[in-house]
Amino acid sequence: MKRFLFMAMIAFAAFTFLPSCEDLFPDENGTETDGGNGNGTENGGGTENGGQAWDTANPPARPDWFDIYYWDRTDRQIAGLRGKVKSHHITKYTTYDEFIYDETGHLIAKKYVNTENAGSNTDELHTYDAAGHRIRTEIRYPASDNFLTTWIDYEYENTGKYVPTQSFGWANGLWESGNGYPITILKDLSKMRICHDLMDHIQCSEWSYTFGGDGNLVITEDYFWYPIGGDPSNKDSRTNEQIHNYTVVYKNGMPYSSEEVISTEYFSNGMVKSQVVSDGEYHFVANDQANVIETFDSTVEPNGMLPIWWKKYRYNDNMDPTDLEECSVEKTKTFHDTWTDYLYDSHWNWIKRTETITPRWFGETYPEVIEREIIYHK
Repeated sequence: MKRFLFMAMIAFAAFTFLPSCEDLFPDENGTETDGGNGNGTENGGGTENGGQAWDTANPPARPDWFDIYYWDRTDRQIAGLRGKVKSHHITKYTTYDEFIYDETGHLIAKKYVNTENAGSNTDELHTYDAAGHRIRTEIRYPASDNFLTTWIDYEYENTGKYVPTQSFGWANGLWESGNGYPITILKDLSKMRICHDLMDHIQCSEWSYTFGGDGNLVITEDYFWYPIGGDPSNKDSRTNEQIHNYTVVYKNGMPYSSEEVISTEYFSNGMVKSQVVSDGEYHFVANDQANVIETFDSTVEPNGMLPIWWKKYRYNDNMDPTDLEECSVEKTKTFHDTWTDYLYDSHWNWIKRTETITPRWFGETYPEVIEREIIYHK
C-alpha cells in the first residue's frame, strides 16, 4: 500500500507541474493538415536498402480506383494498397496479423500469428458471392485445430443502399480500418447474424435492416440462444431472446445520425468528413485515398478510464501516418509519436519505416525500425 501511495504521489506531482494542452496547443483544432507535408523522408526518390523514398516532386501515377466511391471499393482498395497485393504483415515482432487478398481485392483471410506459440494462432476467413458481397466470416481458434468458434452470415436485399452493420458509432475505429476490417458500412446489406459456440449452446446476435418510407433505416437487433446442431433461422428453437429496435436517420443516401451519433458529414467520394458522437467529435482528412482521421476531441471520460481529450494526426502524400500528437490525463500531459524514414517498394506500398512511440505511463522512448513483407499476385 505504501508503494502504491508513493507512486501515485509521484504521478500526481508530475501531472501537476506539466503545462496544459491549451498552453502547448492554443488552437484546439491543431494546425491544418493538407496530407502532403512532413512525409518523414527526403525527396528525390532514391533507392535505399531495397526500397525507395517518396518523391513529392515526382509522385507515382494516381491509381484509377481513387475515382471509385469509397464504399464501392474492394477491401484492398479501402486499405490503400497499390497493385495486386496478395498478403502483407509486419515482420519485426513474434506476433502479428497477416492480411490475405484474392486477385480481385477481397480480403479472404486475416490471420493472427504467434511464432512462439502456434496454439494461439487464429484464422479469420471470409467468403464472397459472385457479386462480390461478403456472405460469411468464420473465426477458427486455435487455427491448428481448425475449431470454428465464431461465424457471421450476411444477406443482401437492400439494393443500392449503404447500410451500417451494427451500432452507428463507428468513427472511433474507422480511421484504422484500412485493412477492410472492421467493416462498418456494407452496400445492399439486409441482415447480419453473428454466432458464438459456447460448448453447451450457441449464442447469436442478429441485425435486420429495413428502410421505411421516410428513407430512414430501422435496425432490429435480436439476441438469442439456440441448441447445438439446431438452425438459428428457426425462431421456435430460440431461447433467452431479447429484441431491440433503433433508427438510423439518413441524409443524401448515407447514414447521418442515430442513438449514439449526433451528426455525420461526408466528402463527395463517400469518405467521412466529420462525426459528432456522444463522447466526442471526429474530423477526417480530405483526400481521395484513405479514410483517415485528422483530429479527435473527447468530451467525456470513456469507460471510467483516464480520458483521452485530444488527438491530432498527420500523414504524408501516400496517406501513411507521420505524426500523432495526443493530449490526455485531464489535458495536462502530451505525447508525440512519429513514423519517419518511409521506404516504398516498386508499387509504392511502404515496406520500411521508423516508429518512435512515446510510452503512455512508464518506459523509455526510442525508435524502432519496422519492416513489412508484401507479396503480390503474379
